[in-house]
Amino acid sequence: NFKSYCLNKNELSFINFEYDNPLNTIYQTDLKGNIIDKYIIDFSDEGEMLFDYCITGSGKLGYISRNNQTRQIKYYCMDEIGKTGVALPENCDLYEVMTADQSGNVCIAVTDSQKNSHHLLVFDQQLNIAKDIEIDAETINGMCYGKDGNIIISEVTSGKNIISIISSDTGEEIKEIQADNYFGIKDGCQIINGSDEYDFFYFDKTSVYGYISSTGKFKEIINTDSFEYSISNVYLRDSNTIVCLGQDMTSPEDAEFVHIYLLKKSDKPIPKKIEIRVAVLGRADDSVKQMIKKYNKTNTNYYLDVVEYDFSEMSNFNNDIINGKQPDIMITSRYYDMTKWIRDDMTEDLKEYFSNDKDITLDKYSENIVSASESDGKINFIFPSYKINVLIGKSSDVSDETKWNVDEFISCMESDPKPDFYNVSAEKVLEKTVLSNLYGYIDFKKNECCFDNSSFIKYLDYLKKISANTEEKSDYPFREDKTTLDFIDIGGFEDFNLMEKGTIGEDSSLKGMPGIYGSSVTIDPSYMMCIFKKSEYKQESWSFIKSFLTDEYQNSLIEDQKMFPVKNSVLDAFQQKQAASNSVKYYTYGDEEIKIYGIDNETTEKITNIVKSANRIKTDDEEINKIINEETYDFFNGSKTSVEVSKNLQNRISVYLSEIN
Repeated sequence: NFKSYCLNKNELSFINFEYDNPLNTIYQTDLKGNIIDKYIIDFSDEGEMLFDYCITGSGKLGYISRNNQTRQIKYYCMDEIGKTGVALPENCDLYEVMTADQSGNVCIAVTDSQKNSHHLLVFDQQLNIAKDIEIDAETINGMCYGKDGNIIISEVTSGKNIISIISSDTGEEIKEIQADNYFGIKDGCQIINGSDEYDFFYFDKTSVYGYISSTGKFKEIINTDSFEYSISNVYLRDSNTIVCLGQDMTSPEDAEFVHIYLLKKSDKPIPKKIEIRVAVLGRADDSVKQMIKKYNKTNTNYYLDVVEYDFSEMSNFNNDIINGKQPDIMITSRYYDMTKWIRDDMTEDLKEYFSNDKDITLDKYSENIVSASESDGKINFIFPSYKINVLIGKSSDVSDETKWNVDEFISCMESDPKPDFYNVSAEKVLEKTVLSNLYGYIDFKKNECCFDNSSFIKYLDYLKKISANTEEKSDYPFREDKTTLDFIDIGGFEDFNLMEKGTIGEDSSLKGMPGIYGSSVTIDPSYMMCIFKKSEYKQESWSFIKSFLTDEYQNSLIEDQKMFPVKNSVLDAFQQKQAASNSVKYYTYGDEEIKIYGIDNETTEKITNIVKSANRIKTDDEEINKIINEETYDFFNGSKTSVEVSKNLQNRISVYLSEIN
């Protein structure tokens, strides 16, 4: 693990450490990666832990530590002679932030635990505290020295990212820069020491900017659209070369590793690309980031600018659209968002794009997947991969028929003397079978629901019996014959194989989620993607989202084995690969270790068939779920009967359906 790294002249220094290991090794390398020296920091006797370090301008190694028992913080300085250390004041709590100037001074950010205030402690080369500067900040994210010797801090105050310039002579604030006004609201604001040309540098995972005090402006120096790496740390060798720490975002394998790489100033002007705005609700996962990086690297005319919106702050997304910051591509993992966009006529029909594309045609994808993406004859979105949500039980307890309605489900459960869901609460069963399977109880096309149905009333009473079950929990409910059913999300053949041969221990049956309007094996997409109807770059947006349907991307899912691919030929290849596998897994049952061998053809065929039978996307609707949770809460605590709850649900959800229509 890399704690941090820094540059002194032509030498690169980085630290390799292991948690709970008192030995820390700091390596110095040349810029070709050859190790030329190393320091061993041994905390075996002191009981301390290394927190951060830097190389001072005079070439010395400075680092800070904290004692695990006494919590005392020390600052050490090491050179060829050895190390010398000094304890910080007792009331200091540590921020993992320190920096050094070219004169050998080291600045450490701390908190005064007694006064609950933040301080910058500046140590000179003799390890004396030269300055103690109190600063008014809620949280300190980073710190550096400007080219003029002033101290720059990145802080968060009142929810805003602020860069403050502090005079190293007087300790007073010279200037305050609202970083959010320049870069938007992002997680943290990283800064590093300045150079001859720039006062200091700001960077995030995608860009590096230099600040020029004479103009009061930032200049973009690096934009990662031009190469494949992310940026997690930056140091400047000189004005023409930058040393970076990051990850290769175009390669799923290499994305797990930390890379140190050098960027040299380009002699050629970088052409300006046209921006395609990608709105992601929640967080873009690694595979999406890798595909964005790949697109931006290879496309000479366009680049994808990603804006992430937290699910709890949807108003920001809506306000951006109202204010003209409309996206070209929208991505979400919640079906609720997608159905709302479709209902509000915000999404482009993709059928024409499929029809006009020579490489990506609908007949290459599973019929059930295409059907699940359709609404009123239109395909408004795609999803590249998915899991299925099913119920699983012993074949000796439940039938092999996948489909069943609520009455059949209750009849099966009541005929079995075992507890139905031994380790699962009634609320969890409700969430899995109703809240995530609303199509089983609501006809969204007709805007009708059936919560006052006698079958649903019986279902509520059945759930009440589960909530009354107070037996002890079991680690092996199926093997100890203490449960009838459990929930399983299957994203690959091994998921089921381990469940059947390990957790259950005998032949099993997979069942859909019961409903009054029929049951279904539900599809749980990795994420859904659509084109904004008012986008000016629809064809360019299509060229990006269709890349998730190519053989290259779909085949990468086979290696990952966490999600099923949507392309028929790749799913078939996935099945064949699993059937030919000779791998051995292990399942521990008490003190017994059970070997689980590769998956046979019968098992892979069984999974493939049920995967292809899935035809409804896992449905969620925040407002409907809120109504159901409110009403059933009163039912479970005994203040309302099942009949009262069913009537209330019917009335409230009917009103909501009429309103959204």
